Amino acid sequence: MSSGIQRETLYVKEDVPGVSPTNAKPIELKRTSFGLNESIARNDSDEIGRGRMAQRQSYGTADFNGDIGTLFRKGNLDDFLASVFGKEWSDNGLLEVGDERITFSIYDNDSDVGVHKLWKGERVNQLQLTIPNDGDITATVSMMGLGSVDNAGGDPFYSEDDVIDAPDGPQFSFKNVRNLRIDDEALENEDGTRKACVDNFNITFDNNAQTQRCIGTGTGNPGAVIFTRFQATGTIVISWSAYAYNLWRKNKDQESISFQFDVYNQDGGYRFYFPMVDVSGDWPDAGGEDIIQVSLDISAFEQSPTIQKLDGDGQLITAPNNTSADQEAA
Repeated sequence: MSSGIQRETLYVKEDVPGVSPTNAKPIELKRTSFGLNESIARNDSDEIGRGRMAQRQSYGTADFNGDIGTLFRKGNLDDFLASVFGKEWSDNGLLEVGDERITFSIYDNDSDVGVHKLWKGERVNQLQLTIPNDGDITATVSMMGLGSVDNAGGDPFYSEDDVIDAPDGPQFSFKNVRNLRIDDEALENEDGTRKACVDNFNITFDNNAQTQRCIGTGTGNPGAVIFTRFQATGTIVISWSAYAYNLWRKNKDQESISFQFDVYNQDGGYRFYFPMVDVSGDWPDAGGEDIIQVSLDISAFEQSPTIQKLDGDGQLITAPNNTSADQEAA
């Protein structure tokens, strides 16, 4: 019998999508959940035989998709963020949307029962960050792949001597979110009072990927995972106030905003910047013993969102080209 604590999960970046490197060193992936699944479609038969029994099903397409849950800390999502954005990090620590295919081999090792699984050509279709008002920042990495191989009692597909440990710094929590700005304006006044109280928010990067299948390969596996339109969306929950009303009013007046926040601790962190986002939301309500909150949906358009690496003091490693002087000084 197997225990979840015994499942070792690793990954390595591929040079060719779907081809596991033979000399690469796999990186430990700490996760809170593992949902990659090999699902094979079955098609019912409409044939009628001599009796009333259903005829045998046929095997159809196969998919190698699923979600991996993890906590967010410095360095542990860099490769997956690059994959979902479709571009490698620049030398000055800037990430923006591109057209590169960045794929991974994902290794499963159930060491207590000797069962091994290797997922190939896994590309990050979606990545969501959830920022609560109490607790750790969580991430959901949604992958789409090209195939898999597995065995029991045989080769685990890698050498334990080659494994690189996962980043071991503290995970980010809600307390590590700072410098939250809307329209380049800080939400905290110089006297310490606040223009608005953000209760919680989340952001999702989504490539709306499609699987491409080619007849003649002798398999139902995808031939490629194709990224289509990139979307950056999210929901910001704000306590109701005159400031929150003015944000809600942006939807009615068809005006956009910019949105920015930093996440960092002593190990360093990141600045997330959305230069142009549309806002929408319903008129809020609440019970007699509730705080009124407005839930604002945001959707980036035209200009790429960016992520910029920060040092342990919350300073930009090198200022990105598309931020304002006010942001660089923040």
